Amino acid sequence: MSTQYNTESEALFLAATDGALSRSTYLVLALCQQMLAGGVIFGWQALLPVLYDYGVFAESCKGTDEAYPCLKMRSKLALVFSIAGSANAIGGMVAGLIMDKLGPRIARMFSSLIVLAGSLMLAYAGPESIMWFPGLACMGFGGNGIQITSFHISNLFPGNEKLVVSLIAGAFAASASLFTLMRLLHDACGWDMRTLFMAYCGICTAVFLTSSVWPDKPFTSPEDLEPIPQNSEEDIIREARSE
Repeated sequence: MSTQYNTESEALFLAATDGALSRSTYLVLALCQQMLAGGVIFGWQALLPVLYDYGVFAESCKGTDEAYPCLKMRSKLALVFSIAGSANAIGGMVAGLIMDKLGPRIARMFSSLIVLAGSLMLAYAGPESIMWFPGLACMGFGGNGIQITSFHISNLFPGNEKLVVSLIAGAFAASASLFTLMRLLHDACGWDMRTLFMAYCGICTAVFLTSSVWPDKPFTSPEDLEPIPQNSEEDIIREARSE
């Protein structure tokens, strides 16, 4: 006998399992959150001129004859990014563990909260503050968690899973442009570092709040649904006669 998925299972699969949002809404929300808080740290290079103007680690240049920004200053800023990049990789593993144990909603809210905490640290970090290191690291740590908890959305689009995964990865990469936007706001509007990152804290808060609509369990693919046998014509006739 051939098999097929019953319409009830398909309905549960194609719609949100919690019954709150459609699959298209989940996808749009995932992409927007990715672009706003996913791989923001990878635009660090674009923010460096703003950091130079702000004088981040400028004390390292005292007593040297080098042109500003000096090598020590640039080395410290590079170290900030290196630590954040490592935290980004670790964040993906931690988010995966939380997702397996507690579900994607908790993992996503946790990750977005870490990004918010990191942006708050950077908003209040002084030019010589040590907070630049944990601040950017938190943004990297949580950003990858947001990406990891987005991939299961592809299971809502049977036959187009690879396309959805590509869109999610592309949105993650596109989020690096946020630091470029911060630089433009600094140059054009004169926003200082605190104003820039406090504004970004508002964005992170929105990401955190909208993460609460994420499902408690990952969406599964059609292959994971339990197939039911399709009655053959002989079975239907036999059942009708027995009645």
